[in-house]
Amino acid sequence: MINEPGRAPSRPARGAVGEAPTGPMGEAPTGQAGRSTLSLSDVLKDLAGRGDRVFVEYGGHSFGGAVRAAGSDYASILGSGQAEDVRLDAARWSILPPGPPEPPWPDSPETFRGLLQKHSAEGTTVRLALPAGDLAVGKIAAVAVDHVEVEDVDQRKLAVPLDMVLAVIRSTASP
Repeated sequence: MINEPGRAPSRPARGAVGEAPTGPMGEAPTGQAGRSTLSLSDVLKDLAGRGDRVFVEYGGHSFGGAVRAAGSDYASILGSGQAEDVRLDAARWSILPPGPPEPPWPDSPETFRGLLQKHSAEGTTVRLALPAGDLAVGKIAAVAVDHVEVEDVDQRKLAVPLDMVLAVIRSTASP
């Protein structure tokens, strides 16, 4: 896990990548009662530990692939030719039958904000998925208090409120 600037060092979350989610007494949740104690983050962290597949739909976008990382409020999905980092609260998640196991990506940030900061630091060209199927394309110049600044190919700076960013789409298979 990557510690984010301005945050206390993180400790592994319940159900961290590679760990099976546990119930309140440390046991593996089983049946309906056990599943009812899990958060969506717990479920996706468990899927990421195995590289299980999902299909997501959000704001006019849809995508499917293997869950390769998950944090407290997002999951990273690797599909054919691209990866998407999707906010948990922005999508409808369909869990597909398992395929071949895929290892989780190492050093994934715990939060969506941390992920945006990572992409900014790396200078990755991204497509920010926005509501109604809109996209903002460019490099993340800054992750501010309540918005993201994206520099597009014409060197214009776009200010996008953080709450409008549903997902980050990248045309690379790397973490």
